[in-house]
Amino acid sequence: MNLEPLKVQEARRWYSAEINTSSAPLVNSVAKRLVDAKARYQGVETRTGVPWPIIAVAHEREAS
Repeated sequence: MNLEPLKVQEARRWYSAEINTSSAPLVNSVAKRLVDAKARYQGVETRTGVPWPIIAVAHEREAS
């Protein structure tokens, strides 16, 4: 299976995405909260081997 066309298409979409600056305060608030809880997520990382940022984002998505 040749994934190169899909990679090119996704790269185009990524670089052409518009950044909505009105959501920046919310994004910063969530990021700060997740980083403040870093130790908690690192405990899970130790037990699972999954990097703590992945755990934090998954937790935010599933628990919010």
